[in-house]
Amino acid sequence: MGIIGWLALKIARRWSSLPFDPRLAKRVVILSAIPTAVSFMTGVLGIWDGSNLTRAMLAIPVGASAGAVVAAVATKDLR
Repeated sequence: MGIIGWLALKIARRWSSLPFDPRLAKRVVILSAIPTAVSFMTGVLGIWDGSNLTRAMLAIPVGASAGAVVAAVATKDLR
């Protein structure tokens, strides 16, 4: 999903360079991992044990942001 979004952005900008700050990329991936981490910790502590579907939905943001970072590296926009 993240790669598709990044490619759509690149095509809309006519494949021109889109500088991407590595510190911002790291921050976005860490922030998007918060729902997954909270789900994991609540399951480990026995507070809440969500279904597999719920855990998969909570993992979508981290997957999308990681895909966008991979796409930025592949297009040499993240240096």
